[in-house]
Amino acid sequence: MGRLPGDFFEQRTARQFRFRIFEDVVKACSRPSRYDDAALPWIRSLYAGAPSVALYAHVPWCVEECTYCYYWGKIDKRSEMQRLLEAERAHARLMDELCGLREKSVPSIYFGGGTPTVLPRDMLEEHLAFFTSYRLTPDAEVCVEASIGTLGREKLDVLERYATRLSIGVQAFNDRLLGMVARTFSREKAMDVLREAIARIPSVNIDLLYGLKTQTRAEFLESVETAIALETPSITLYRLEVRDDPPLVREYEAAPGAFPSEVECRVMRAEAKALLESAGYRENLVGWFLKPKVADTKVYRERWEKQTPCVAFGPHVQNYGPGHFYINVDDKEEYIARVNARSLPIGTKYELGPLERMYILVLALWKSNRPVDLAELRASFDDALVQRFAASTARYVDWGLLTSAGAVLSLTPAGESLLEWLLGDLIQQLSTSRPAPERLNDRRSLPLL
Repeated sequence: MGRLPGDFFEQRTARQFRFRIFEDVVKACSRPSRYDDAALPWIRSLYAGAPSVALYAHVPWCVEECTYCYYWGKIDKRSEMQRLLEAERAHARLMDELCGLREKSVPSIYFGGGTPTVLPRDMLEEHLAFFTSYRLTPDAEVCVEASIGTLGREKLDVLERYATRLSIGVQAFNDRLLGMVARTFSREKAMDVLREAIARIPSVNIDLLYGLKTQTRAEFLESVETAIALETPSITLYRLEVRDDPPLVREYEAAPGAFPSEVECRVMRAEAKALLESAGYRENLVGWFLKPKVADTKVYRERWEKQTPCVAFGPHVQNYGPGHFYINVDDKEEYIARVNARSLPIGTKYELGPLERMYILVLALWKSNRPVDLAELRASFDDALVQRFAASTARYVDWGLLTSAGAVLSLTPAGESLLEWLLGDLIQQLSTSRPAPERLNDRRSLPLL
């Protein structure tokens, strides 16, 4: 059994913690280029041989600005919301013409944000109806992000017709903590809404945060116990991130000691996992717990493990698949204008080499709770690249974060708990080994996947 270095947790705090995504790998070692329509043949080639695609539709508005969130967008007037949603649908039709999306099967659609359920009922239904008119597979997952304050019965009527899964950012069943992070609902309100949603939608996921300012272990575990008592089908545990943009950063910098340490956060997670597993939940993806009869979270299996291309609609969102990664333009007005001019609203594109593709696959496998088989990597990538990766993981085996059985590297329970730190270290090694990479920063595109 390995042991972590004595200084492992020094400087590992909420301020440095990051939930690692494909974008981190791409920006660590790839040079971006600006998109123009001369690259249309490249775009077509990305999807020409793909039998299926995952879709993402972005709704960037929220009713409230939670102090920890860096994906918040202030609600526009109805007419402005309508303009953007119409542009997203026009963007989809343009991609249909260029790449034949309607001829491909669609195993998953994700409506993210922001908060899609802030939309008026008729606008929500129109958007859901449009995107679910694609060639969905019989077991397709249609997931919609939602918030407690926007899930009235009329919205649930709409969601019941189109969605197979809701993802709701509850964060805590504790009125003190909810008020502190500017959530405007109460514990009781959250429980009432969840009871109805769980009764009506095939699968409901809730997010719970640990590491909040002054949050105790008992408070976090009480929230987990409440979620279990509600028979919530899917529960995701997230460690708090403190980034540059959200209001929370000022609180953190004024009193970092008021936030649980990384060691305390690891204890919270371990005890929550034990509670969930004793209640019959299984850990599907790392940090994602499902009741026994709940199907795997398909959207992430498709995008992460299977590497199904994801086509995204809306400003400042990611599109990715094997060998490519591109980001739509940031500005809503530019996005709308580009679509209206029948030009793809792409801002930045990256063509990925073998190194980036291999590390993205590794990230996807470990986040999916799957082992990395070096023999399988060698079947797709140059042996020198695989050797380099294997050498970079040796210390994690020594530290007890990975096991090495022959050519197979698997996460240990400690490795699951510290996965984001492990991935961050690997990505940092990438960024320091390539000449003049683009510098990582806190401004991320969406979705957070």
